[in-house]
Amino acid sequence: MTRVIPFAQRFGAVNPKAPIDRDVPETARVGLIGILEGLIGSQYVAGWQPLAAEALHTSRKLRDQLDENLSDREVCVATIREMSWDRFYTFCERAYRRLQAISVYDPDTECSYETQSLEEAQAFYGNELNELLAEENLAYEFHEGFLQRRGRPQTQKALRRAGAILADARYRDVRIHYNKALGFFNRRPKPDEENCVKEAVCALEASVETLFGGKASKDFDGAIRSRQGNDEGQIPPTIADGLVKLRAFRGAARGVAHAALEGGPVGTADTELVLSLVAAYVTYLNDKFPVQEEELPF
Repeated sequence: MTRVIPFAQRFGAVNPKAPIDRDVPETARVGLIGILEGLIGSQYVAGWQPLAAEALHTSRKLRDQLDENLSDREVCVATIREMSWDRFYTFCERAYRRLQAISVYDPDTECSYETQSLEEAQAFYGNELNELLAEENLAYEFHEGFLQRRGRPQTQKALRRAGAILADARYRDVRIHYNKALGFFNRRPKPDEENCVKEAVCALEASVETLFGGKASKDFDGAIRSRQGNDEGQIPPTIADGLVKLRAFRGAARGVAHAALEGGPVGTADTELVLSLVAAYVTYLNDKFPVQEEELPF
């Protein structure tokens, strides 16, 4: 699904700010209600009743706690506007499960025919929701039914490039560590920064082991320095320094490789930078030292 970049960001109408995390402004809540109106108008959801039920369930409220004269729409709207920020995102995911295909009944054949598929309904909802999240500068994006931390555009670009490379079966171990890192980064209501950094650096080590052989986790510096040089086909010394220092951050960060009282604290901005850099380095090393295809014996 292509990420939407809002008009205001494309043309510099607003100054870039850090994405909003652990809060959902009123304008975003109103925007979600508008999306739900569109879903019902398009018949992608069977009316307001199932959405109201999901909103009440997500907020852990009973229907009889509200005014009995309220319609399903009014119940849903009131609940969305009052729910906590993390439950707002949970509701967005649960509403996705209520989507449906659109069918029409032909009395002549006494059969129903699908005019809009479930996949089309899901794509419509995902695109609308992602556009809203981007316009409101919220820290998440929606993908295949789940919200994940969005981060800066350059981070997302690096992640997509690395993801294409890690689809290769030979990078299985790298992919396992990197997916764990992403899982810790996307955790709600608070990301697990320490474990994210640890797994991201493990992915970097595994990438070096895949390309160079040996045990990079035991002698990472040696593995990088062995490929360092100023000739073509070698890692320039300044880039090699960056690789080594990024790996060293795991040991210098509090609670990542050592006791929580040692090193400096790791914040969300630090964690996102590590993720982005690891993704960029994985891409760089793959391009610099492509994995050789095994020759088939004859």
